Amino acid sequence: MYAFLHFGINTFSGEEWSDGTRPAGLFNPTQLDATQWVKTLKDAGFKMVILTAKHHDGFVLWQSATTDYGVKSSPWKGGQGDVVREVADAARAAGLKFGVYLSPWDRNTPTYGQGEAYNTFYKRQLTELMTNYGEISEVWWDGAKGDNTPQTYDFASWVSIVRQYQPNAVVFGDSEVPGRDLRWVGNENGHAPDNVWSTVDAAGNPTPDGTGWVATETDVSIRPGWFYHDYQDSQVKSLESLVDIYNSSVGRNTSLLLNVPPDKRGLIAEPDVARLAEFKSWLDKARATDLAAGATVTASDSRGTGFEPANVNDGDDGTYWAANDGVNTGWVEVDLGADRTFNTVELQEPVAIGQRVTDFTIQVRTGSSWTIVHANQAIGAKRIAKFPDVTASKVRVNILAGRGSAALSAVRIFNQRKATDNLARSATSVTASNVHSAGYEGDKAADGSDSTRWATSDDTTSAWLEYRFAAPVSFGRTVIKQAINQRIKDYQIQYWDGSTWVNAVSGSTPALARTDTFTPVTSDRIRLNIAGILPGASSPTISEFEVYPANDPNVNLAKGKDTTADNVHSAGYEAGKATDGSDSTRWATADGTTSTWLQVDLGGITTVNRSVIRQAYSRRIGDYQIQYWNGVTFVDAYAGTNPELAQTDTFQPVTTDKIRLNITSVLPDTPSPTIWEFELYNTGR
Repeated sequence: MYAFLHFGINTFSGEEWSDGTRPAGLFNPTQLDATQWVKTLKDAGFKMVILTAKHHDGFVLWQSATTDYGVKSSPWKGGQGDVVREVADAARAAGLKFGVYLSPWDRNTPTYGQGEAYNTFYKRQLTELMTNYGEISEVWWDGAKGDNTPQTYDFASWVSIVRQYQPNAVVFGDSEVPGRDLRWVGNENGHAPDNVWSTVDAAGNPTPDGTGWVATETDVSIRPGWFYHDYQDSQVKSLESLVDIYNSSVGRNTSLLLNVPPDKRGLIAEPDVARLAEFKSWLDKARATDLAAGATVTASDSRGTGFEPANVNDGDDGTYWAANDGVNTGWVEVDLGADRTFNTVELQEPVAIGQRVTDFTIQVRTGSSWTIVHANQAIGAKRIAKFPDVTASKVRVNILAGRGSAALSAVRIFNQRKATDNLARSATSVTASNVHSAGYEGDKAADGSDSTRWATSDDTTSAWLEYRFAAPVSFGRTVIKQAINQRIKDYQIQYWDGSTWVNAVSGSTPALARTDTFTPVTSDRIRLNIAGILPGASSPTISEFEVYPANDPNVNLAKGKDTTADNVHSAGYEAGKATDGSDSTRWATADGTTSTWLQVDLGGITTVNRSVIRQAYSRRIGDYQIQYWNGVTFVDAYAGTNPELAQTDTFQPVTTDKIRLNITSVLPDTPSPTIWEFELYNTGR
């Protein structure tokens, strides 16, 4: 894992891409502490930091002889400061590698767009960075370019400068960059494709049959933006999201480059520090017990001394099992000695000799039969295979096809808890008014598994489930997951106030998965009270009753919810694309649309006080309102005009079951509105 540090004039102007005209005097961090940056990141497990030495605005973070637009013209340290120097020195002192991003696009210098004149200017800047700051481990380039200013980048000569002065540095870039070592994953959401090949063909395209080598890097920000904005303090990615990103990047044969932007003070902000510490703690616990360690390992074939099957669980990634020449298929089997429960298998190939496996399965031995729990193609540097809990005594990795003799350097087996903020998982006791029979106890509703359930006795029409905690906790959201079918009619979410049970929510006829958000309460006891069942229904049964912290600010309340719109461009651009959590899909309206609406059904009464509109491609919306349903009509919670591409609006909290984005006009000469994502939050402020 590596960390990106987006820091510069945008941090102080409140923008993502400023245009190169913001006064240098804006840049004035009052507590800049690169040691704090590096310590935070090292403690979280990162191995390298990459600093935006210059972003598209042209503002440079070092004492450059090429331009006055930078720290030398700022009030910070009387114009004598050098952010690049401080970060490079701090990283080196902490034992972390250091890299730089030097934007090819420069919106400040007048030479941009003048062909060779700009390339010469850029080479001077690059040379300064490559020669004055010690070892540089990575140089990061994107293809950012001005829309209306033609400029050809001389990547070949830029790469030659890196190779001359920093021969050990890896170069990240797109296909225009000759001799690149790393390529972009293709999105900025933190998820690599399921199968990633480091082998490439002559054109640089990834393919399992390639003879060249270009590894993949996955970049994503811990916040919605890449630069720091104080209004995003409540939108730092959740633990669950970071774990999902880790599994979907590092676990799919890519490196992870996570952006953690310093704030206006010049510090990593407290919410980011806390979340990174939580993330590291989860990773450490998740990987603390490798069930494969010390187990007996056998294989279908072995090359012999130095390549034994036992190398896959010896704790040394530098050793590996290999089959004989010409044996491209085979299996490795780990005997756990007894039935063990697990849900994760981690595989590694010895990529120093290439990426060979092109088809594999993972099987588990239950009783006298083998069951496939995972099937895929690529392994590479690391494959993290996740599947539902299984209990088995043996695990077998079957290599079904490959290039060259079969080889694996590691097989690790873990039983990893789900990354969640669900407080039910930390309850010290779970009790229920009644239980159907053994195996259906109340704690089955708090075990994090949808495959187990609390069931009540036959003919039960009312019941309760209670969680107790070691100390009072604050909560403001619950999720009831009914098993099998809808049975509950009337129910209450209750908390103990020290003398009696008090209703936080009263509801009726909940869906199979019902979310309730309510005014936060603090108690050491919470109860789901089922007061009645639907006519003709069987007795209540619950797979999970989840409890979440008050004002959980990281939860996008719109994600996955039923979403409708008054019009849709065509198939593939439906309203639900704006609430699917993906910036690669979008809701699009019919050509010529100038007014429209998008409506989110929250699935229950929910408190909302912040919305995020992510327009696709360009700013198109003119006037708009964020509206809520008051039971009779839609009422404006917020009204705005000409929103940014990523527009965040905070308003007085509203409690409702429906929110609508109402677009009443579009900007002149723009296409019809189209939205990547419409997000809703309850930040509690």
